[in-house]
Amino acid sequence: MVRTSGGARRGIAPTLVALLTVAALLSSALAAVAEPVDRDDDGPEPEPPSTSVSDARGIDRVCPPPWDEDADDADDPSDLDETDPPPTFDDLGEAHADAIRCAVGYGLVSGFDDGTFRPSTEVTRGQVATFVAAWLRAATGFSLDVPEEQPFTDVDGVHAEAIAALADVGILSGREDGTFRPDDAFTRGQFAAVVTRAISYADVFDVDGPLPPPAPDDLARFDDVPGSTFEDEIRTLAAARITTGTSDDTFSPSRTVTRGQLATFLMRSADYLDRHQRWRPTAVTVVLSADLVPVDDDAPSAPEEPDDDGTWTDRSRATVSLVINAFNGTLAYVVDLSDVPSSLGDDAALEVRLGSPDEEGPLAARLADAATLQAGRDTHGVVTGTVLEADNSVRLADLIVDPEGVGVELRSDRLPGGRLWGQLSPNGPA
Repeated sequence: MVRTSGGARRGIAPTLVALLTVAALLSSALAAVAEPVDRDDDGPEPEPPSTSVSDARGIDRVCPPPWDEDADDADDPSDLDETDPPPTFDDLGEAHADAIRCAVGYGLVSGFDDGTFRPSTEVTRGQVATFVAAWLRAATGFSLDVPEEQPFTDVDGVHAEAIAALADVGILSGREDGTFRPDDAFTRGQFAAVVTRAISYADVFDVDGPLPPPAPDDLARFDDVPGSTFEDEIRTLAAARITTGTSDDTFSPSRTVTRGQLATFLMRSADYLDRHQRWRPTAVTVVLSADLVPVDDDAPSAPEEPDDDGTWTDRSRATVSLVINAFNGTLAYVVDLSDVPSSLGDDAALEVRLGSPDEEGPLAARLADAATLQAGRDTHGVVTGTVLEADNSVRLADLIVDPEGVGVELRSDRLPGGRLWGQLSPNGPA
């Protein structure tokens, strides 16, 4: 399941991904726990903080769950065992109500037999393990492997498998004496560390991955966080707008986490993952396309060449379509080279670049080299392939979020001005 430069992110064989995604392309081408606003405690909604920490992020990217919005068009939630409407509770209050309903809808948390949720009740270490394991399953589509042996001497019962599984991947840890103390309360500082690791694991199946990135040095610090064991994790979540603290300048890392706060924290973290296309229920596959034309109007045209039927064609354009599955970390492409010179030369390359055609923007993805392009030009005039996010420097989710700032460039000294360029535009879901 680990994302590497040699395989697709979610354990799918790259060859199968390429075949399935390119087939779709060809068809298309040829046809710290925070409050919901800006605080982490359970009191009235306060004014925004005066620090430089941004307002806390919302949860509207992922809430309500997609199968709650339109039953006819909903994604199938059967793998989450949440096909029935979520129960309602009469004790939610206002601060965490939306997050609780959403978390229940995803099957992450549940209420009590008496019809209450008890949002102000503290969560225990064992409960946190069960909730976070469920959140990871929703995020990735995979259940964590449970080791054969329980690593802690005091763990059994309903939370045992979740505790062992999270400890096995490095998200949770126990005490030096070999115990876990599943019935102890969980502190805000501890929870910040667990959520930071869980986000990273949901991204790359490793707790030391690139998400969420460390907080910038100039981010305002909470007065009660410096020197804390969990200072780095707390500041990281603040930078991601997943938490803003319990007041303008405090985080209260030693205070305990409540059930309502936990729901808000988990759903804000899901919203953060969705921005990076790492929350499976709301992830999308997007088709982008571009017409590649000469950048310089004054550049000499490419030479005309005869087609098979004897007509002569200006060899100065190409078309490209991309199918981006950022959740799996794959980009499949098809480029029609019928209207480029029959010989592209050894310097030819097809690349996705950031920025405008007037600037040599950063390379986002290298799609095909000269040999690949020439082979396609010599056969059917069409080149297809798949590249992996892990092999490139830009996250594929960024291409989906802002395709207008992304272009495709075909470079060759046989082309007018040495290159063709086209801005990507969305065609919609694949």
